Amino acid sequence: MAEPDDELPGDLDQAGDDVEEEQGDVEDVDSPDLDLVQLDEAAAAGDLSTAEDDAEDLPTGSLAPDVSAFTVDVSTGEVRDRPRVTTPVQSALEVQLSGTMPLLLLAKSYQQSSQMPSVARVATRVTRGRVGIGVVVRLPAHTPAAAETFLDRFPGSPIRIADPDLYTAPAYGGPDANVSDQKAGRHPWLVNAVPASAPTNPAWVREVLERQTDVGATVLLSATGWVSAANGAREFAHALRWVAESRRAAGTTPMFVNLTLDGSWLTDPVLRGVLLHEIVESGERLWYLRFRWPVVQPRYGQLRQRSLLEGYRQLAVTAALEDKVLVLPNSGLTGWVATALGATGFSTGPSWGEQAYAAPQIVANRPGQRRPPPTLRLFERTVLHTVDHASHVAMLGETDYQLCQCRYCTALGAATPSTARWDKETASMHYLLRCARLTALLASPNRRMEALREVRRAQAFLRATAGTPAAPTGNNAPAHLAEWENLLI
Repeated sequence: MAEPDDELPGDLDQAGDDVEEEQGDVEDVDSPDLDLVQLDEAAAAGDLSTAEDDAEDLPTGSLAPDVSAFTVDVSTGEVRDRPRVTTPVQSALEVQLSGTMPLLLLAKSYQQSSQMPSVARVATRVTRGRVGIGVVVRLPAHTPAAAETFLDRFPGSPIRIADPDLYTAPAYGGPDANVSDQKAGRHPWLVNAVPASAPTNPAWVREVLERQTDVGATVLLSATGWVSAANGAREFAHALRWVAESRRAAGTTPMFVNLTLDGSWLTDPVLRGVLLHEIVESGERLWYLRFRWPVVQPRYGQLRQRSLLEGYRQLAVTAALEDKVLVLPNSGLTGWVATALGATGFSTGPSWGEQAYAAPQIVANRPGQRRPPPTLRLFERTVLHTVDHASHVAMLGETDYQLCQCRYCTALGAATPSTARWDKETASMHYLLRCARLTALLASPNRRMEALREVRRAQAFLRATAGTPAAPTGNNAPAHLAEWENLLI
């Protein structure tokens, strides 16, 4: 991770890097598409090779080129002599919702989203159609027109979701309930929600579902929000009444049971028992379950609490045994591990708020203190962790370091020590593409072993570099790997 052991600068940096996540009322207008999008369009037209996206990571040190496919200029990171490849058509919606293939849903952030249509196409190409690459937009964070425009840019993704974010509705009393006047004006149905214990309102349910299809959603989320852990069995029963009403309104349109729950639903044996029992007994097959984590340190890190991870394991295994399609939104690579254990898929995105639904970190600003410059971060497949630029450079020449050759790393100049071409959005697109590649590993008869192999590969690299300048330290150290291994063995 980007921050050093000294916590104050790290905290300020963590709060500053993603200030856009707190600006939900700012009209979402993407910056003009960058050259990478033009590059992708040229590739689609046959004017440019895209084989660099298909290349496997270079497995050894010294940035040795993979001469079997093309040449890498180690001084610039430029890839040359690339053969052409084609982008497959994704499997049909009904196939993707059948539970027979892993799903990766790309969740739009408030910013850093202009290149997401490009990364969806590239991800489809490099995974060769083995992964369902879908997209999610948070409906209340946009005008309906902006949400529709965004989803329209993903014609090749059968799964397109407009999340109503009902867990933010004040009526449910969740910890993140907050609807501004601007959001209420755009989406009055959000403030018209009533507590789950109230009688169901068919007209309101229809409106919530219609607002999703109006902007181009192909799969619905039920008109349900936060499920309190207090009196859990009763609250869950209330939520299921609204799910049933949503099912009646949805008709034949595919619909996920959409619930947002505290992490205690995974860690408390009684609550977890209620959750698993309802999933087993329910006639609903599609489940979209978001869990609120405690504060995650460091930001852009991975969940490490053993009790939560064990809860995810039991949930994923139960879903697989019962032939349920379980998608875990806003779960990042924790969702990837859960998918290896039996879930169908997960969502993640460019910014922290899309990678984890977690309690906010409270940072005290000191009067007159300047915010440090943004930290340059990159997700490293070699250690399955996001590190700062200095740590990335330190690992570059190591034996068994996996050099990423994707178009985004090429654009960043990530194969060199230079930061001259570094760009936060482009680095985040590399992360999304890497998530797609990792998810493609799970399209195998033994997905758990594939994930375990990746975790152990990362651990082997850490052992080999221990005590050397290349060893990631502090927030750059992937402290979650041991917990992941325990889950997967």
